Amino acid sequence: MYKVLFHIELDAIEPLKVAIGNINNLLKEIPKSQCDIVVVANYKGPLLFVKNMFDQEIYTDIKKLHEMGVVFLMCNNSLNNLNLRKEDLIEEVGITKAGILEIIKRQAEGYAYVRT
Repeated sequence: MYKVLFHIELDAIEPLKVAIGNINNLLKEIPKSQCDIVVVANYKGPLLFVKNMFDQEIYTDIKKLHEMGVVFLMCNNSLNNLNLRKEDLIEEVGITKAGILEIIKRQAEGYAYVRT
């Protein structure tokens, strides 16, 4: 089983597009049944997942990946610092208490770390 964590910390759209492209490329080579893929957004990254903040193509990609089992997690500490609530975000994302702790735990569990 391949385990990969993609880390997004900026609110620039390009790193999100790169992460989506990398995930899609990975899934072309390795079946989803053999991959556990997690995307963690902290610092300003959660701003990319606010409802209606990006074009439909990106949202469609996120929704498709979510339906395939890719997990998108937002740092709750970052949400608080950004004055965002779960309700402000697209429904495909979950919340983790502390993004940095989520990253550390996943790396300890053997996840490869990819920063975009």
